[in-house]
This record gives sequence, structure tokens and C-alpha cells, in this order.
Amino acid sequence: LLSGEKPMRETARRLIVESRDAAAIEAVRAQLADAVPSHIKLELLWTLAGCNAINRATIEGLVSDFNTASDPIIRVHAIRIAERTLTQVEIAGILARAIEDADRPVRVQAVLTAGALDPELRMPILEAGLRGDLSSREMRSAAISSLVGAEQALLDSIIAGALLDTDS
Repeated sequence: LLSGEKPMRETARRLIVESRDAAAIEAVRAQLADAVPSHIKLELLWTLAGCNAINRATIEGLVSDFNTASDPIIRVHAIRIAERTLTQVEIAGILARAIEDADRPVRVQAVLTAGALDPELRMPILEAGLRGDLSSREMRSAAISSLVGAEQALLDSIIAGALLDTDS
């Protein structure tokens, strides 16, 4: 999977996903921890996801460095994969950190992923996202997309003044 040739990486990935060989999965997990280019890291990450071999430790390792020099695309994809593999409480913990990320795409993905959570776990993420990026059309669209079933809770937050500055 570390080959410079994309067709070779694709073939290797397909064979690993089809076989779900434990030794190959552990080798991919080890490579993911190494310093490899972002496009390779994404392929390794999605290979593990395709093998249903993503665990909390893998995701935590990729998102533990929110607000650092790591590639925001890796953090976005780690959040997307967490949505498929972790419990709601685990996801909410990751999103609580992601919503404070320095990069807007990571914050927007946090809000989008929050849409998969129960309303009581979702609302703090949506509120934080809107408070921090209310002027961002992407963030507003993400929040609206993630709001299904929690519309009244958001309106209550707005009325209570939790989202908007209310001078009057």
C-alpha cells in the first residue's frame, strides 16, 4: 500500500479488504502510524474501514492532534469513519474536540457527523459550531442538514440567547 504506483495500491487494498487477513490488517495499522504522505494515509485508513478493522484507538490516534500541523483532510476522514464504527458517546467525545479545530472543514464535518447522534448528544455540537462559525454558509448548511428531529431544541437555544448575541 505504500507503493508510488496507484494501481498497485488499489490492487493491494482490494486484496486486503477481500481477504481480511489479520496479519495484513495489523501491517496496515502499523503503516498508518508511520509518517506517510496524506494521500497514502487516507488509503490506509479507508482500507482498515473496508475491513471493519477501525477501532477507537485508531480514530483517537488520528484525531488526537486537532489544532496541530496534521493534514485537516485526515481529520475530516477520521471523523467520517468514526461515524460508521464508534458508539454515539465515543463519537460525541471526538466531535466535542473537533468542533474547536482550527480548520473550518473539520468543524463542518463535526457538525455533519453530529447529525447521526441522538438530539441530546447532537445539540451541544451544533450550538458550538453555529456559535463559532455563524457567518459561514457551509456551517449553517451543515447545521440545518444535521438538525432533523431537533428543530425545537435549536429554536429554544436561539430564544435562550445561547447562539446569537442579543443586545436588545
